[in-house]
Formats: sequence, structure tokens, C-alpha cells
Amino acid sequence: MGWHGAHLSFAYSLRAYLRHRRGRLTEAEELARAGLRLAERVGRRTPVHWYAITILITTLLGRGRTEEAWQLAREHEYGEPFPAAVVFPDSQTVYAELLLAAGDRKAAAVELEAVDRRLSPRGIQNPAWCPWRLLLARAVAPEDPARARTLADEALQRARAYGAPSAIGQALRVSAEVAPPGRRAALLTEAVTHLEDSPAAHELARALAALGTELRDPDLLTRARLTARTCGADALEADTAQALTAFARGAS
Repeated sequence: MGWHGAHLSFAYSLRAYLRHRRGRLTEAEELARAGLRLAERVGRRTPVHWYAITILITTLLGRGRTEEAWQLAREHEYGEPFPAAVVFPDSQTVYAELLLAAGDRKAAAVELEAVDRRLSPRGIQNPAWCPWRLLLARAVAPEDPARARTLADEALQRARAYGAPSAIGQALRVSAEVAPPGRRAALLTEAVTHLEDSPAAHELARALAALGTELRDPDLLTRARLTARTCGADALEADTAQALTAFARGAS
């Protein structure tokens, strides 16, 4: 329509987020970078800039490029103070995800508890948009597994209430991650079932990889590797390929 600047940046960024949610990470990255280039012309720390940088960071994390995501965050001064404007996905939650990916569980937990204090009083509870409970469960699991399971169960209940297969599958996958060993396979099997009915291909690849590892099933791992490759989830593809190699060596 002839729009440019902020309008066009928002359009690119939101298209990128749609691709990200569907697991089309290569396309998501290209669109997010286009949105960020235009947002830079508008100005840093503006709403349009927050959208572009947040979506690009979460996409890079999905592709397994944590160090590149950190470099981008430092370059763009991504962090507190977070915007008062609503951003999709939530900026502070993505910052916590960045900390978690880098192995800083304690700092991630602090940020996610702040997200709870900020969003819960406003009634923002949809885990598909802001999965802070799932991320916090992962952050506290080594030191407080009981709390991790409670958080994951709460997130799963909310996901079931909203009804989106992608959110239910994601919550089941994380619930399995923090569950006792005897429950993991059943949770992951259900996660795969839900995700097969959704367009969330990257989440499906993650669930297949977890289930294949849990069951030591090379067919599931192969499906996970091929799905990850289609998504552009490079690190996940490499991890599943390595697991398949280790499985083959153990079987020989």
C-alpha cells in the first residue's frame, strides 16, 4: 500500500513471528532482519524496534545460535528497562529465554518471576504467547524439581483450557523434561500427538527428538532430524544426527 518505515517494519516482524510459530525458522529470520533494518531507521527502544529485535532473537534461539543472539542483544542494548507497550512475544520473557539458553538459570528465574508479577495481575495467562511458567520450570528444575513440576502442570492446565494443540504439545514436552523418568515417555507421546495436529513443526521436532531419546528409537530420531532440517533448526538437527550416530555405534 506504499507504507514504509514503522508500518512496514511491523508487517515484516509480525510475518516473521507467524513463520516462527509455524517452525519455518529460516524464513522467520529473513523477515525479522528486514523488519529490524526498517526499525533501526525509526529509532532504538521504540515499540517497532522491540518487536523486530525480540522476534529475531527468539528465532535465532530456535535455530540454536545462542552466541549470535547474545551478540545481537548486546549490540541493540536489549534488556531493562523493558517496554511498557505490549510486544509479541513478551520481551522480558525472551530475555529470560536468552539467559536460560546461555546456562544462567538463576538470572533467568529472576526475570521470569518478574514477568509473573507484571503480567498475572493483568490477566495475561495464555502460555502460547508468554510461556513464562514453562521456562521457569526449566530454570528451577535442578534445585527445586517439585516446584518445576508444579509450574509445568499449571502451564499445561492453562494450555488445555485455551485449546491450541501447539501450546498443549509444548507444555507436555516441558512437563516431560521436569517429570520423574517413569512419566516422561507418556507425556512426550501425547505431546507428539498434539503437535502432529498443529502447524508448529519446530515444536514437533523437539518433541520427537525428546521421545526418540527417551525410548532409544532411531525411527523417531530420524523423523526429528528431518523435521528439524525442514524448519532450519540447525542445532537440533545436529544433535539428533549425533544421537543417531551414537545409537548406531551402540547397536553394532
